[in-house]
Amino acid sequence: MREDIRLEQQVQKYLSKDIPDYPSPVEFHITEVAHATNKTSLPQIWDLEGFRGLFHYNSFSWWSLKINEADIRAAEERFLESLFPDRVEEETAAQQSFLSNFTTSPAFKNEISRYGNFSFTLLLTELIEAYKKQMCEGEEPVLRVYGTKLFKQEIEYVVLVHNPQYNEKFKDFPIGFL
Repeated sequence: MREDIRLEQQVQKYLSKDIPDYPSPVEFHITEVAHATNKTSLPQIWDLEGFRGLFHYNSFSWWSLKINEADIRAAEERFLESLFPDRVEEETAAQQSFLSNFTTSPAFKNEISRYGNFSFTLLLTELIEAYKKQMCEGEEPVLRVYGTKLFKQEIEYVVLVHNPQYNEKFKDFPIGFL
C-alpha cells in the first residue's frame, strides 16, 4: 500500500512539471542497444560467454536503446514529412531541431551511464539473432510488453524477449513486435 502511494506521489510530481506537448506520432527507428555494467559484473559476462543474467535462465539481462543525434534527426524528418509531405528543400534546410527538447533523459546521453563504466553496444538484429540461436534453439524469440517503470529522470518502457517455450510463464504480458 505504501509503495502504491509513493509511486502515485512520484507520478504527480513528474506530471506537474511544465512539459510541452510531445509531437505525435514520432517514430525512432532503433538499430543499436547497449548493456552497461560495472567492474564487479564484467567478469561474469566473460565467464558466462554472454549476457545471460546473473542466474542464467531465471533472470533478465537489461539492455538500453542506443539513440544518437542522427536517430533523433531522422525521427524529426519522418515526423515532419508525415505532416508536410510537400515541403520544399529550403523549408527542410531551415527547419530547427525540436526533438532535442524531448530527448533530455539520461537514456539519450550515450557518453555516460548510470549503470556502470563498461558498455557493450550491439546491433539489435545481431542481439536478437544471437538470442535466437543460444536461447531459443533456433525458434523465433517472443517479444512482450513487460511494463513501464517511472524514475526521477526517465520513464522506462520494458520489452521482454523470451524463448517460445516460456509462453505460458509470460502469458499475462501482451505480445509485442519487432
